[in-house]
Amino acid sequence: MKKYVLFLLFSFCTVAQNSNELGSLLKREQQKNNWTNYNTIIQEIKDLMLKNSIYEVKKDTIITCSNYLNSEYYQALKGICTEMEALRSNLINGLDYNKDKKIIAHIQDVFNADNQFLNQLYLKRNKYLKVSIERIQSSDAVDALPKEVCERYSENGELLYPTHQNCKDKGLTNLEEKNCFENFIRTQFSNVLSEYISDLYLEETLNLSVMITFIIDKEGKLDFVNFSRSTGSLHYDLMVYKAFQSIQRNTFFCPARKDNKSVSIYYNLPVKMLIPGS
Repeated sequence: MKKYVLFLLFSFCTVAQNSNELGSLLKREQQKNNWTNYNTIIQEIKDLMLKNSIYEVKKDTIITCSNYLNSEYYQALKGICTEMEALRSNLINGLDYNKDKKIIAHIQDVFNADNQFLNQLYLKRNKYLKVSIERIQSSDAVDALPKEVCERYSENGELLYPTHQNCKDKGLTNLEEKNCFENFIRTQFSNVLSEYISDLYLEETLNLSVMITFIIDKEGKLDFVNFSRSTGSLHYDLMVYKAFQSIQRNTFFCPARKDNKSVSIYYNLPVKMLIPGS
């Protein structure tokens, strides 16, 4: 642990030194204000990550939280990182590419150093994270089907997996309907992620994979749990999280059924992203 803390302190001092040096190069008041705002938001992200990375030393070193708290953590990260990206754009757009080439290059170096530092904090939390399940249904939930379209009955206590209207009432076996549903939800992720990926500019092709764990509860609602396998990048994990939220808001699911009652069920969904370079 001591080596890790010393490394972080050393990294932070290096970043702070670069930051102070760059601040002295900016001449216009608006540029200085943008730089101050940027450094403030970076500190807020660091504080958020450290606040959510408290180690509880028991049998092993571990970070424990509920799926509800983990979702709150990602929601907060999504908002504050979006603000960070907007401030970065303001900084670069406020400079003249021809006159300020050295300053822009220096700013990019600081951005890269900040990205590496934040990614270290993010992945450190993931390494020791253990998520316990809470709030997988609303407090006033009852054992009633969300809509008539979801009414399904099974024989001999067979588990009916979650489904979607696209896969229901097609005369499929339980296994075929399960496969149909999994293909449907993969396609949903692919469609949403394709929109985000189309806005990216990369010099080299990037091949990423991630495993997202979530729950489909008794009411057919999605509840985020965690990334059981990370892309290794805060930026791309947040991209997948935003795709999850889009599907969560805009898609209606039929819940799993057991003994002719709606039940909550886990899902581990592998997601692959191939982002072509220029």
